[in-house]
Amino acid sequence: MLSRLLIALSVLALAPTAAMADLASAQRLYDEGHADEALSEVDSLLANNPADPELRFLKGVIYADQRKNDDAIEIFAALTQDYPELPEPYNNLAVLFPCLFGVGAAMMFAIPTVQVRLTGFAPDAPTLMGALNLAALNLANSLGATGGAITLDAGWGTLATVWAGFVLTSAGLLLYVLTIARRAAPAPVLVPA
Repeated sequence: MLSRLLIALSVLALAPTAAMADLASAQRLYDEGHADEALSEVDSLLANNPADPELRFLKGVIYADQRKNDDAIEIFAALTQDYPELPEPYNNLAVLFPCLFGVGAAMMFAIPTVQVRLTGFAPDAPTLMGALNLAALNLANSLGATGGAITLDAGWGTLATVWAGFVLTSAGLLLYVLTIARRAAPAPVLVPA
């Protein structure tokens, strides 16, 4: 508690009064429900002072409130790197990361349903079908991680990983459509006369 107070006092002592008034104005706009206007003001203030932790934090809070979780996570993660002594960005990340976990948990609930559905297509080899299905899921996970790593390594930011996932998902759907289109019509059943 004492360290938080000392950090707040040092920020107040070092920040110019005009910048504090501008921050207070942006905060007031946000508190009154004008998030877009507050975000515009924060962006203009950040253009003059891009390292300001309070402005960056407010921008992250606005993004989180607007459900732009990837942008908020990017801001809070950068704040933890630049200002590791500040607890607030860590607290906000602790709230946002479980939201991302929910997407993965939903997919884990879908896997047994897919397994049961596929068993109908391979009644004579259910173990082989299950192994191939899990292999395909693991391949998809590794391709997703690789696509995300490539976009991050290219410096395109964390939001680009979403687009990489979209491209990979689209490629998978295209492969599925092509497979269904090539599927041969069932052979006619000959009934003895």
